[in-house]
Amino acid sequence: MIETSPQLSESPVHDNEHEDHKGSEASFGLRAACCILVLATLVLAYTVYQENSTVADTRTQLAQATDEGARTRADLDKANIKVADMQVQLTRAAGKSANLQAQLATAQSQNSDLQAQIGKARSQDSEMKAQLDSAKERLSEARAQVGLANDNSALLRKGLDAAKAQVADLQSQIARAQATAGSTSTQAPAPLAAMPVAATFEKALWTGEFTLHVRNTSPGPLNVAITVEGSRGQAPISATIKGGSTCDVKDLAQGTNVVLTSNGFSPVNLTVH
Repeated sequence: MIETSPQLSESPVHDNEHEDHKGSEASFGLRAACCILVLATLVLAYTVYQENSTVADTRTQLAQATDEGARTRADLDKANIKVADMQVQLTRAAGKSANLQAQLATAQSQNSDLQAQIGKARSQDSEMKAQLDSAKERLSEARAQVGLANDNSALLRKGLDAAKAQVADLQSQIARAQATAGSTSTQAPAPLAAMPVAATFEKALWTGEFTLHVRNTSPGPLNVAITVEGSRGQAPISATIKGGSTCDVKDLAQGTNVVLTSNGFSPVNLTVH
């Protein structure tokens, strides 16, 4: 069996309510849209404000960065100038260093030469010291030989002096005998007696000059005049020699003639040798 649902018929009152409801919904939607638009405008305005603030801050930072960049460029320019000056100074220092190195090399070369010269000088010094030692040894030997020769010469002089003294005594005795004989005869006067002196020569080792030693062999004093031939403007040397004493005449050259005179005695002629 088929049931049919009841048919509902719309009344005019219900339509009016429906239309009022639609109008209220449209008005609410419009208001909501206006509110949303206002909010969006406010949000957009705030966002623009924030962006403007950000842009202003960015511009300020950019200006500061530009100033800092300018300062940095100025500092960089100054630094470049300083670097250029330092490079110039470095170049000059390098030149000076090269000159100093050249001078050092020259000094080292000169030092090597000086050391070589010092080595040669030391070697020569050693050789000279060896020669000096040898010369000292030879000089010592020569002095020893001279000492022996002087000792022998002294002995010979003593013997010669004794012989001359004996000869002088004999000559004195002969002179006295002749004087005695002359006093009793008519013959010519007797010759003068021999001078009682003993003369010896001594040669200097270094200068080669001679010294004359005149010794009085008589017991009493004897006045003697000693004349050196060849001495210009030099007066005879007068000396009183005591008995047994000696008178010296120095700085005589070899071959010089010396004359001894005394009152009452015959002259004595000597040749330096």
